[in-house]
Formats: sequence, structure tokens, C-alpha cells
Amino acid sequence: MEIIPARGVIAGIIVFDCLTTYTSSEARYRRGLTKKKLFPKEHTVIGIENFSDALLLLFRGENFGKLVLEVA
Repeated sequence: MEIIPARGVIAGIIVFDCLTTYTSSEARYRRGLTKKKLFPKEHTVIGIENFSDALLLLFRGENFGKLVLEVA
């Protein structure tokens, strides 16, 4: 709810709106990853015992990129 008073914007895409170009876009994205031209950001937290801390990072907006909980 903090987004509204801060005049923030949340935007995303719905994959089903782009079905005609989804396959070619996915292939292009995979090529970029393979050729090391794209660098997705991941914030990795290791260990199931750190789940609650990772969840708080997510809700506080303190993570960067995709938040991943690595469970060995």
C-alpha cells in the first residue's frame, strides 16, 4: 500500500498477450544468456533456515533482481 502515496507504478507483461512472438522472443533471450550478453540479476539467500529473512528482504524491497532461496 506504500506505492499509492508515493505515486509509484507497477508494470509487467502478460505472456498470453504476446503469444505470437513468445517463441521467437524466448529463443532470442536464451541465445543472449548463452553468449553471455545478458546478465540476469539474482539475489541468492542460502539455507532454508534463512527463509524468514529472505521473505522480509522481498517485502521490504531490499533485494535486487530475482530473489532465490537456495536449499541444499
